[in-house]
Amino acid sequence: AAAAAAAAALQQSLSRSLVTARQDLRELKPDNTQLCRGWCGMLQGLELYLTTIAKGLPQVGPLIRKYQEVVSTTAVAAQQSTSSHFRHRRLVTARLYQQILQRLPHQMCNRLIQGLNTYWLLVMVSAPEWINQASESQCYNSAFQLSDAAVRAGLAQLGLLQAAQSLPTEVKTMVAAAGLSAEQLGELRQAALDQARATATAALDLYTGKSGLSENGVENKAINAIRELMKQLERLTSQGEMAEIAQALMVVAAAEYGSSTAAGAMQWLSGHLYRCPNGHPYVIGNCGGAMERALCPECGQEIGGINHALQTGNARATDVLENLQLVAPESGSVSR
Repeated sequence: AAAAAAAAALQQSLSRSLVTARQDLRELKPDNTQLCRGWCGMLQGLELYLTTIAKGLPQVGPLIRKYQEVVSTTAVAAQQSTSSHFRHRRLVTARLYQQILQRLPHQMCNRLIQGLNTYWLLVMVSAPEWINQASESQCYNSAFQLSDAAVRAGLAQLGLLQAAQSLPTEVKTMVAAAGLSAEQLGELRQAALDQARATATAALDLYTGKSGLSENGVENKAINAIRELMKQLERLTSQGEMAEIAQALMVVAAAEYGSSTAAGAMQWLSGHLYRCPNGHPYVIGNCGGAMERALCPECGQEIGGINHALQTGNARATDVLENLQLVAPESGSVSR
């Protein structure tokens, strides 16, 4: 009987301890607001990380050229030196810079790929789940803050991909060998742009819909920030579309003008580029004067003209040309 009583007392004590432990666990478990703060911190850290890499990439080319010059001048000075000690020191210095030259392209290639992969993991994979969890828990302000941070990280990713275009040829070759060709980098840019736009749109829809905040006239700082970010996204979209138009038109211009340089192609376009009544650009070959009519392939409006006289509503596309000059390469050849 005594043993049974002792066992019952022990069981009761353990039950009380278990209840207390469960209560402690519930109190220690972070709530969704705390989790969202941590997730926002991760996305903000990613934005800073991508921005830092993007700022460093344009310096790689000048740095490589500088080190190459140092190696060359140091090696020449060593050969011309009559002092064996001085010659040895110069050769050691040249070898040191040569080692840096060998490592630098690999390091920058690795930094670029690490940045792109980290963005994919946090923004493309994790962030939608985090935002959805916050929304489902009715932590709407946290969902908006996460969306804001994800869009900003997306803009940083776009900046990184833009900076990657400035890499010297040897680094671009390594990046391509790692599985990231110029086409794939372009696809990553479009994916980042689409993801940022989708995230921002979903946040605005949540604000005006399910959350009820807009209907009740409740202002939200993160939503106001997202609206401003949407304007940046629209500008980037327009620039991307204009860059594609510029590339296509310069290929046509290069074939007509006979020049493979971007400058020559832009010069030819200045006298041959027109727009239809709805603003769609088209090119007139030969002398650049309108000698026949046609239909715009985009909207069906009449384009061209007769005897160098343009159809009503058609005009020289000076505004299009100005925009093309902003996105067209300043030098280099035109890809055909």
